[in-house]
Amino acid sequence: MTTDIASDHAYGLVRPLVADLHACIIDACGGDPQLWSQLCEAAHVCPDTDDQAALAELVAVALRTTTGPVRVAVASLNIRLQAHTALTTR
Repeated sequence: MTTDIASDHAYGLVRPLVADLHACIIDACGGDPQLWSQLCEAAHVCPDTDDQAALAELVAVALRTTTGPVRVAVASLNIRLQAHTALTTR
């Protein structure tokens, strides 16, 4: 029996968006928008970007510069991003 999810190379895993990273950082830091602005500045990315190419750079900067719950949240999103990339790059 073939289902839609079985025919999907990503097995239903949706590629994280910049908005997902923004939400996880804001949630993990208690709603402080300044951290997002600082990360975007360090990554040389506009804070309101939706450019998927910027996502990897933002994740890399966040993993280098954050600690505690924010870093855990970013690492979790990074695992999703890497899993999606691995599943869809064939």
